[in-house]
Formats: sequence, C-alpha cells, structure tokens
Amino acid sequence: MLPRSLFAASPGQRQSESPTRSTQQRTQRTPASTAASNAVDLINAQLEQEEDQLDSTDSEEGHTNDNGWEGNNLNALMAQLCRQQERQKKYIEKTHQLSLAMDETRGKISKLLGLSVEPARAAMARTQRAVPDDSVTSPIRAQRSAPDDPLASPPRTQTGKRVYNEPLSGRSKVIRQETYDLAESKTVPRAIAPQDISSVAPSSRQPQANPRGSDRTRVAYKNTCDLFLQTSTTVRKNVFSRKPRGLLINTGAAETQFKDILVTTSLAGDMPNRRIIKEIPSDDLFGNKIWVQDFTWISPSSMVLCPMVNDDVQAPISVVHLDSADHEDATYHVQKFHQFPHGKTYSVIEAVTMGANGTGGANDRASFVTGANDRHIFLWDMVLDPSSKNYRLLDVTGLKIPHTSAVQAFKFDDRNQALLSGGKDSRLFIYDTRSQRVANEYKTVSPVRLAVSKHLEANYVPILDQPYSPELQTKDEQFRLFDRRDPSVSILNFGTSSQDSFSRYLRPDWHTNGYMVVCGSQDAAKLNFWDIRYTGVRRGPCFSMQLGSQMPQDGRPLLSQFLPGQNRLMSLTSARTLEWIDYNIQHDATLHSF
Repeated sequence: MLPRSLFAASPGQRQSESPTRSTQQRTQRTPASTAASNAVDLINAQLEQEEDQLDSTDSEEGHTNDNGWEGNNLNALMAQLCRQQERQKKYIEKTHQLSLAMDETRGKISKLLGLSVEPARAAMARTQRAVPDDSVTSPIRAQRSAPDDPLASPPRTQTGKRVYNEPLSGRSKVIRQETYDLAESKTVPRAIAPQDISSVAPSSRQPQANPRGSDRTRVAYKNTCDLFLQTSTTVRKNVFSRKPRGLLINTGAAETQFKDILVTTSLAGDMPNRRIIKEIPSDDLFGNKIWVQDFTWISPSSMVLCPMVNDDVQAPISVVHLDSADHEDATYHVQKFHQFPHGKTYSVIEAVTMGANGTGGANDRASFVTGANDRHIFLWDMVLDPSSKNYRLLDVTGLKIPHTSAVQAFKFDDRNQALLSGGKDSRLFIYDTRSQRVANEYKTVSPVRLAVSKHLEANYVPILDQPYSPELQTKDEQFRLFDRRDPSVSILNFGTSSQDSFSRYLRPDWHTNGYMVVCGSQDAAKLNFWDIRYTGVRRGPCFSMQLGSQMPQDGRPLLSQFLPGQNRLMSLTSARTLEWIDYNIQHDATLHSF
C-alpha cells in the first residue's frame, strides 16, 4: 500500500478546496488511471447486475413454498444454499480481479511519482506460492504457544549456584539461569551471549511459506525419481571386536589435515577409522572398560564423548584433541571434565553454536549440550587455551526444555539457530538459542528419534517414529516430515513395513541433494532408499541395495552415511563389518510395479 498522504489530504485542506479545482483534478486524469477506473466500473456493474438477478431469484423461490409442507421448504432452502455458494465463488473471483486491477493502478501511480511498489504479478505469484499443495493440505488446528521465559530461584552464593542476568537483544526482560558449581574449574564462568537477532539473515528470522516454490521445498509431486545404481561393494570383515555403535564423518574439516578422518565406536570402546590408523582404548577415554554412549565433533580437530554407565557410576566427559593426522597415523591427547550435572547416565550429546565467539580465532569457543535419563538438558560452554591446547570450561547451564522422560535425541540446526530435542515422552521440542526459549513442540505417537540434515529444506523437521498398525500388526511409516511453520500435522509419512521395532542404533542419512534418504533394513541385509519428491514414496522404499553379505543372519546394516562430494556411501552392520558401496545416479527414472 502507498502512504495515505498520496490519496487523501487533511480535513482542513479538503474544506478549503474550491469546486473549480476539484473539477480540474477530475478532468486531468491520466490515460492509465482512466483505463483502470473503467475496468473497476465494469467489474462493479457486473457485480451489481448479477447480485440483482440472484436477489430476485432467491426472493421468488423463497416465497414459492411458504405454504407448502416442511419437506418442500427444506428442498427450497437447500437449493438456495447452493445458489448462494455459487454466488460466493463468483464474488471471490471478482474480488480477486479487482485486487489485481488495484495493484496495477497503484503500480502506475507509483511509477509516475518515482516510488517503488511491488508489481501486481509478483504479488500474485507470491500469493499462489503461499497456497499449499492439495497433496499436503492439512486441517487448520490450534498451535501450541511457546512457554514464558524460565525464571530460576534467587542467587545462592553459599551453595555455589550463581545467577547471570543478561539482557537479550530487543527485549527488556532478563533471564536468570542457575548453573552448577564447577568445583574443579578455577576460571570465572560467564553466561552465553545470545546472538543478536538483527544480525541474522531475514530468511532465517521470517521463513516464507513456499510449498509450491523450488523443488527443494516440495514433496510427493513427481512421477519419477532418482535411482542410485550400485557399481561395486568393498567389505571389511571383523573390523570391530564388538558391535559398532557410532559413526562420525568430519565434515567441518574440508581444507585441513583432518578432512579424511572418519570415526566409529564399538561396544569395546575403541575408535577405529577406515584404515584403522589409530585405536583409542576405553581406558584412555573413561577408564574401567567403559564404552562410548555418544560423541560429536566440536571443531575440525576435537570431538567430545560421553560415557555409557549405570546411574550409580560417575564417569567424566572426555574431549579427544587430534594433534596431527595423515593416511598412516594420528596423534592425539585426551582432556576430561569431572563435572556431573546430571543425576542419571548420559544418553545423547550434540555440538551447538550459541552465538558467542571469542577473539583468538574461529575455533577458540565451543559449546555442546548433553541429555540424560533424568530428562534434563545442560549446555557446556568452553574456550580454547592456546598455551595448553585444551578447552577451559566456563559454564554448565540448564536449559528450560520441559521433557517429562529421558532425552534420547539431539540435533542442532545452525541455519535457524535452533536445538531440536526428542525424548522418550514422545515429544519433540524446538529450542530457539537466540531467544533462549522453546519456540515449538510436536507430539508424536512414540519416542522421538531425529533424522534431521542440513541438506534438507530449512523448515522441514524429519523424525524417525515407530507407529503401529493394529490391522496388519506391523510398524509402518517410520519417517514423518513436519513443517516447523505448521506443526499441527505431518506433511509426509513414509517408511517400510516391518514386524519388529527399529533398533535405536538404526540411523538414516540424507543425501546432499536434500531429497534422498537411506536407512538400513530391520529384516534383511539391504539398504532402503526413498526419494521424497516421488508420488509413490508413501507406498514404501523407491529402491534397495543388497549388501555384500546378503544373508540377514550375517548382519543387518545399523548405521549408513553418504560420503560428501562422492558417489559412495558406507554402512556398519551388526556382524561387525564395514562396507563401502559405490554407485552411479540415474536421474528422473520411471519406476514400474509388478
């Protein structure tokens, strides 16, 4: 809309204008405004004519059955309702045409005055994109509002708890957060500085609803899909002494000596990579033959690991620093944090970025979150000490994410600066790290496991669910895709039919193209693939790949990952084998059902 001053003068000015000047203004219309006015007059005339006809028809038929019996009156009213609905459709279409004519008129006026107004066609295109696809239309439901800012108890210096008051950008409130005493840390802790919301790109602050936009934002709309054709398979047997449990690719070290490092963990606690250039025993990490529960990269050369122990056993958080690495060997040193904020054993760990950067370099500040069976979540904030090449722990802060059961899944979305947290309570929370509050919540039918990837469309939230079909006595549609802008219903459900529940260690992966997902089979030695653009994606996997060992008893795939920048993926199996699969991509292939 243009400023009001372009269309209306002040009351005093209107009173002082002479009839002569008003007449001159009416006669000095431009050809563009005259044409627009004629178009508007024509539309108004058509509307009035149709309205008179419909009014006369409704009036006549409304009196036809006044003296008739109830059935005739009902039939007449139903017929009248149908005509009114048709009338409403015509009015909507006419109003739409009138809006376009008004936009065109404003554009011409703005062009004459040297102003900038969005063209009518652009506005129309944006309006069409905002209309959801029929295949993903969901009923309008009430959305859950975010909770108020959490307030902790007053400061208590005697017990070691501290209160940090730090104003957020653009808000007058302060958030008080209790932190646990760092008895073994001699540094002065400080609160996390939330990222200035004004510095975030507009696309991340205000996401545009665009289901009909680019192919990256659409689902189940193509009759074809991409096929990954297996060309070769390399199998390494007996790589692990016990079953593998973790797989981590160092994607953040593209131009460093650590770019080819891939780390795995097993129940024996060792961490071998593809060529097994170095094994780190569990005694170096935690001691007492404790294995790794979960781990994550916090920098191109450092990873943090949490232990798997019983609730009555305390084991430290360990940080492995890679000092150097090549294709033959790697050197490292281990740092341990002996702080225990959780009341029960760790369950998950994830690196996060809280918008607080130091001054000594890009990687001098690091943060990660831990979740445990006690349903609590804690943020660990550290800074790198250049002299010792170790991290100095600054603070351990509890996040106000209201899980009611064990936390079992984390994923940090750096594009939206949000932490996604899934729990055994079948709830998924999206925690905005800029405002430090829960921004959204999803309720599922089973414990939540996340399958989020930075290659997927920024507003999509995929989770790995365990829905049960009573009719077939199977578990189907394990994947559910939500849109964070409308969390009331999922926009796409897909998966495979299975008699058994998916293992918690069975983890999927997304390709860098943003639409292909791979996940191991629970019942066979094969990998299943889904192209979320394919119209038949809801019926089951688009295609599958057999592993080198095709017998299910020889091992099912547990963890599978695409290698970035290569037509290759790797898979760890329950038989302690490591398989590398090379493939070619056939784009837009037509699938035939038999």
